[in-house]
Amino acid sequence: MGVVLYATIVGAAWWLLPRTLPFVAPSACFGMALHAGMRRPWLGLAGFGLLLVVVPLLFFPSLLVDAFAG
Repeated sequence: MGVVLYATIVGAAWWLLPRTLPFVAPSACFGMALHAGMRRPWLGLAGFGLLLVVVPLLFFPSLLVDAFAG
């Protein structure tokens, strides 16, 4: 069930917002590893959500620099 969930999320991101794929795919791999590999579904979902929020926030200052440069 977890593999289908994360594959659907990555597929939807690829279809609807392809520029978010560099953030969504690694987060989904991490969540799937915790969900299926360690048999911790809630921890996998929490890890996926955390990475999906934290990693783009780390790149936010560089996105602002590029927005004001042009």
